[in-house]
Amino acid sequence: MAGLTKPVRYTLFFLIIFTCIVYVWFIFGGANKEYVVTPVNSTYNLIDDTGQNGATESSLTIDRSGALLECNIVNKAQWLFVRLPYH
Repeated sequence: MAGLTKPVRYTLFFLIIFTCIVYVWFIFGGANKEYVVTPVNSTYNLIDDTGQNGATESSLTIDRSGALLECNIVNKAQWLFVRLPYH
């Protein structure tokens, strides 16, 4: 059992150091990333539950000011959803 304590100590030491490094990176703005999705740099698909015999009505309008997604979700299909994937 004494041989197990040394690897455990090294593992704990590594995890503590790694946690401190990631925390400092986060505090100094390493995670501040922003991706703006616009009609210029993306394409949109509108997917809803009509493929599963649902009655959801959805529409997507794209103009210069942005995108407008309108949904009228009807409780007919087993899984109700509207999804807007972009590429």
